[in-house]
Amino acid sequence: MWEIIDIVFSDSALVFLTLITAFLATVLFSQLILPDEDQAEVRKRLAMTEETAAPQQTTLLKWFKPLYSNVSPFLYSTSIPSFVIHYFESRKTPLHKKLVAANVRNEISPDEFLGLKVVMAFFISLLCFLFITGLGKAIPWVSWPLVPLLGFFYPDFWLQEKIRIRKKAIIRALPYTTDLLTLSVESGLDFIAAISRLCQKSKSNVLIQELEYMLREIRLGTTRSDALRNLNQRLQTEEITSLTTLLIQTDQLGASVGQVLRAQSEQLRARRFQAAETAGARASQIILFPVVFCIFPAIFIVVLGPTIIGFLKGSFF
Repeated sequence: MWEIIDIVFSDSALVFLTLITAFLATVLFSQLILPDEDQAEVRKRLAMTEETAAPQQTTLLKWFKPLYSNVSPFLYSTSIPSFVIHYFESRKTPLHKKLVAANVRNEISPDEFLGLKVVMAFFISLLCFLFITGLGKAIPWVSWPLVPLLGFFYPDFWLQEKIRIRKKAIIRALPYTTDLLTLSVESGLDFIAAISRLCQKSKSNVLIQELEYMLREIRLGTTRSDALRNLNQRLQTEEITSLTTLLIQTDQLGASVGQVLRAQSEQLRARRFQAAETAGARASQIILFPVVFCIFPAIFIVVLGPTIIGFLKGSFF
């Protein structure tokens, strides 16, 4: 009991508590200077702001908005080395495609995302310093350069994971959506009318939101082929690429959209069934290791343990 009290009131614990308090105070101060989302939404409806200045819905972007929005303009200043500016310029186009694929294009620009990478490099380093200092430990100086690198590339990992989750949701919703489009087109509706009816009657998901965006583009004057190409560029999935390519060719050749959708729906369902079989086979292989190394030893101990103990004591029979 006295050992626990000594640990709680030790100098290291007090330093750790002081650093954590300073960190929480910094976080609360950042929350106070965040823009008001309700006010930003009202300004957007009154056309007093740009479309790209939408309130942040993503937690990471919302918390660090005041920091990376102020850091990003300094990334191209004359005090920055030329090779660093060249690196930032070369990363803008791939970043824009990834931001579109992750559906955060209205929340952060490529320049701001580069600013977020710089901010996270300092933030992760500061966070590690606070925890290590509070615990009274020391990290070898050789390991310290790895901490800013981890923070700098953390937004890339976060963005890639967000893209993966979104693609998974799109692939999951695609067969059901394609079936509904096939039924609507075969019942006599036009392709655009079928998409409009689907967006009105279906429950909102990632794919439905993108189809609604495609409908808005068509209503603003974009051709159906260009709208399908834009949909493919935004989603960047193999299944959507195959579907949009077939629909564009069908539009150019004047073939039946219903037959193409029916064939594509059957192909998607067969591919999904094959993916399920592959996942089941992989699961049986993965579960083999815990069975062999965790379950079998326990079974052998329970079944053979008393027999072996009796044999060692000389009373086997």
